[in-house]
Amino acid sequence: LSLVAMEYVEGQSLEDLYGIAPLSPDVQQAVQMALEILQMGNFVFGDLRRPNVMLANGTQPVNERIHFIDSNWAGKEGPRAFSVVQKDHIQGALVL
Repeated sequence: LSLVAMEYVEGQSLEDLYGIAPLSPDVQQAVQMALEILQMGNFVFGDLRRPNVMLANGTQPVNERIHFIDSNWAGKEGPRAFSVVQKDHIQGALVL
């Protein structure tokens, strides 16, 4: 048995904030910076979609308020075993 405890993030997902509209440049840059930090540690986030990226409430710069959530498909780079998901179940890929 294993448990992953995560911080509660008060805010909204990018899907709630933007729907299908283009992301603002500062949000695009913040997501890109977060991905680069993950890449430096050889981590991948395999379910990067607007519902899985939160913008926390607050007055800090956007790049300090971006959080990736639903990390079931995240881990160190390399071969992994994931549950089978039907193709039509995955939608809304994040386009920067």
